[in-house]
Amino acid sequence: MHDDSKRFFLRCLGDFLRGEPTGETPGVAWEEVFAAARAQALTAVIFYQCRTWIPREQMKKELRPYLAQAVYSFRQEAALKELLTRTEKDGITLLCMKGAVFRDAYPIPALRSMGDMDLVVTLRDRDAVDRVLRQEMGYQRFIDNHDVWTYWKENIYFEVHTEMFYEYLSNDVDYRGYFRRVWDHSRPGAVFGLTSERLLVPEPGFHFLYLMTHTAKHMTNKGSGFRPYLDMVLTARAEELDWERIRADLEKLKLLEFTRTCFSLCRRWFGAEMPLDPPELGEDFCAAATEKCFADG
Repeated sequence: MHDDSKRFFLRCLGDFLRGEPTGETPGVAWEEVFAAARAQALTAVIFYQCRTWIPREQMKKELRPYLAQAVYSFRQEAALKELLTRTEKDGITLLCMKGAVFRDAYPIPALRSMGDMDLVVTLRDRDAVDRVLRQEMGYQRFIDNHDVWTYWKENIYFEVHTEMFYEYLSNDVDYRGYFRRVWDHSRPGAVFGLTSERLLVPEPGFHFLYLMTHTAKHMTNKGSGFRPYLDMVLTARAEELDWERIRADLEKLKLLEFTRTCFSLCRRWFGAEMPLDPPELGEDFCAAATEKCFADG
């Protein structure tokens, strides 16, 4: 991918975060840009940003995936609504996290793509949720590990967790124990516009700490594309976030410098104003980080 295409791609993302259309630009290598968008699961965002001036032939190629993203979002909403309707009558509480919650911070929530919907349930309720998904709703199940069971039907996926965070990073912090407190840091909230006393979301500050820990996990394991950075920018804008408390908790989690570095990249890539006094990063580091994010997708 040529440097001009990379710069244009990042410019589109920055414009999206500011709520501004991306102005007509000569010489865009559309095949490169949309190949990167597909690898990053950001096709709908790039299309939306340039929709008024994409060349006709490129429009024919990209309109269908753009519309498919919106349709998929509606299908996910319908699936969650059915699951909630079937489980709440039995007194089961579903706690949504990650993309299903982060999407509401997006200028157009349906443009926040996600391959699955992540739910946390108590160990006590897991078998009941398993019965509803498999026997009543017709989903197939794959057991990833003791803490995560994945369900799928007709390209709709649920990941059902009994632990919000179940893996280990290499810096001697009990992340499992820290995020096990999610039940004490959650509240009823709208997900896909759905509301119920049995449908919970993490408190914004707690969820933001999870976002940073989850991103660090991806960096440790397989790397990460640009989408988590969009989530960072948009969720960091929430007025109710207590940044002094978040700073203190990031220090406990040994993720403060990691977070500040990520914020510096958000500022560089998207022109976003970020909290926690992001440091100035060297050119070589920024170039390497940019290349890695494009490569990881």
